Amino acid sequence: MANKTYIIAAVLFSWLNLNGKPLLTGKLGDASVRFENQRLTISTGLVEREWLLTPNGLKTKSITNIKSGKTWHSTLPVTGCDWSYEGLVSDTSVCNLITMSSKADNDEGFTTEYLNFEAEFEYPATHTFIKYTVWAYPNTQGIRTQVWIKGKATTDMLNSVPSANKNALSLKLNRGTKSYNYSASNAAKQWDAATSTDDTKVEYLLSGMRKNKGYKLGLSWWDFEGKGRIQKVSVASIDGEKVVTLLAPTTLPDYTGKNEMPQSLLLDIPDNVSLDGSLRIMVEPVNGKPVTVGEIWIYEKSGQKRADEPVECDAVRHDQLLTNAPEYYSLVAYTDCGRERSDAEKATFGRCDFVPLNGNKTQRLYAGYFNDTQNRNLPETPLLKEQINSGVLVEPEKTDWASIAMISEGSDGIAMVKESHKCVNQPGVETGDFVVTAHGLSNRGTSLMPADLSPDSYKWYWASWTIVWQGDNEAGRLAIKQFDRARYTVIPELD
Repeated sequence: MANKTYIIAAVLFSWLNLNGKPLLTGKLGDASVRFENQRLTISTGLVEREWLLTPNGLKTKSITNIKSGKTWHSTLPVTGCDWSYEGLVSDTSVCNLITMSSKADNDEGFTTEYLNFEAEFEYPATHTFIKYTVWAYPNTQGIRTQVWIKGKATTDMLNSVPSANKNALSLKLNRGTKSYNYSASNAAKQWDAATSTDDTKVEYLLSGMRKNKGYKLGLSWWDFEGKGRIQKVSVASIDGEKVVTLLAPTTLPDYTGKNEMPQSLLLDIPDNVSLDGSLRIMVEPVNGKPVTVGEIWIYEKSGQKRADEPVECDAVRHDQLLTNAPEYYSLVAYTDCGRERSDAEKATFGRCDFVPLNGNKTQRLYAGYFNDTQNRNLPETPLLKEQINSGVLVEPEKTDWASIAMISEGSDGIAMVKESHKCVNQPGVETGDFVVTAHGLSNRGTSLMPADLSPDSYKWYWASWTIVWQGDNEAGRLAIKQFDRARYTVIPELD
């Protein structure tokens, strides 16, 4: 059957020299590859994507829905190439094209047959190599791309982790143990089930406070197990010389005995406790152990309602805290005490795909699945999260929880899908984010921390799917599912 498929497909491959310019052609059914005059064109028969070969790599020029005739492109300056890796490959890094090839493949029998394009580049300045692959499944509405990198991380790269928000205040757990109670998550929200606990006290270090600013401390807690907990809250200078009680001994809401839900508190932080922009936040037990605290957040008096910089927080909870902020206060720090993501988890080291388009003219639908499905079996714990944005983009629109970004303009749409293990409530390994601007949609996240890189062998980025459709978002969801069936087809001998 495989041989018959190859014969019917009439797979062609040629590497010619026409007037001093290389020409590459390949064909598999309705899928085709052609490189000519510094332009790479790959088609499935339903979608066509065109790249330009630049001094920096391959840069997507346009993506066309062949059936509707809609072409996605940008009239504004775009990236130097579709990929990057911080410290090794940027939009201005100069490369040499080593080779290009095209052939029919099926990933050793693990997927349906596709036309595979592969190009290899060298970046001499950083001794880095990039391998770029494109899979074109015949008669599908999508194209799969994947970047592979071979290089050596510098010492600076190994010692630095990009921060999700360099201007926000910092909350660091000094004493206590983080935990997550799945039973509690069924009774309340996921942030209510995350706690820091300790038999003596839970202590957080708050740093980065600015002079002549007013601050309020927010926290949430509850006694889910019904242990009769009574706790108090205080703040102290770093040296411990000055200690101020913010909340006298208070009984926590009892869920087990009285079905009481989590409580949120807002307390004023005195101006005279922090002398160097830092202080200690302490939650101590009076009765019932261990002491427990859920979330901690900080409001800063700033003259505006919304924070200048994004704070790492569940999107729904973030909106709640902004809505509940006192007048003229901004949300400047937050920690989900049991599930705070580390800087390494938040880090994004590179771009794996890019589509040129004008984000200002679009509706953006973001979607992602939650993990831990066995404990998400109530109406208030859905398996899928969706968020729709529209309107003019004042600044880059970054979404770090979604696996799918669906962009609509009129009756046409284009989607980008992360082929990764990313979940709304579990970021996984360097799965990055989506960024929409007036000139394009970027898929960031490489799967690779600097320590994972090797100068001797290629390591892969997360793959990216780009899918087009015509119609409403339901038509877009169908196009994604149809492409998924081609990518992850049922193979009786293996499944």
